[in-house]
Amino acid sequence: MIPPLLPEHQLRLAALPAAITAVVVLLRSIIIEEAPAAAELVYSTTSAPAATGYTFTGFAYDYFVHIAAYPTHVHLGFNKGAAIPDPGRILRGDGMHMRHLRISSLNDAERPLVRRFIQEAASRAKRPIPFAPK
Repeated sequence: MIPPLLPEHQLRLAALPAAITAVVVLLRSIIIEEAPAAAELVYSTTSAPAATGYTFTGFAYDYFVHIAAYPTHVHLGFNKGAAIPDPGRILRGDGMHMRHLRISSLNDAERPLVRRFIQEAASRAKRPIPFAPK
């Protein structure tokens, strides 16, 4: 079951067009389905009014995927995307680590490659060190 959006997230998304909000909600659902143990952290940047990062450790610097919503499109970002196999050269970006998909519609978000990239990013993500009591 997909939990409802946090009030803070709803507030940030309210400033964006309904079509963009729908894309964010769909991407969020896919991420939660593929990585149900991930923590969801809501934030914003100067250029993206609504952003959400997903991490297994609870720390922002361990995001394996994030959603950054802009008025005209959404970036589905992979924080270690440069290490993800991308034989079709679909991921955008040329930095040392980050790669992203630009998603402008629900049809873009529903492409099977979106789920595959999320699965790959989650499989490579940092996990917390298990606690072993003495």
